[in-house]
Amino acid sequence: MLFSCDNSNKDTSKNQMEKQVPLVGGWSDSSITPEVKEAVNFIISTMDKPASLKEIISAKSQVVQGMNYEVIFSLEDNSVWTGKVYRDLKGNFTLSKPIEKKVD
Repeated sequence: MLFSCDNSNKDTSKNQMEKQVPLVGGWSDSSITPEVKEAVNFIISTMDKPASLKEIISAKSQVVQGMNYEVIFSLEDNSVWTGKVYRDLKGNFTLSKPIEKKVD
């Protein structure tokens, strides 16, 4: 029996490899975990007006000495916001980027 080691059909381009292996320290899409919900609640608590969360639209996370979260969420008034927070190793949150209202 003979076996071939022909790899000519495999895509080993840099772009293909980057898709398969996440960049260490890079941003990754995140599911809506309890930690993401805590991050959004912290962001809402820093807003100048009373606000109620309607939905977390998307989240990204980045492992650092702690965790960064970048989230997009909507409020009950249907406004959509984005914010970035840092959670230190003790679980304390701080804003790392001003909260921004997204415009359609």
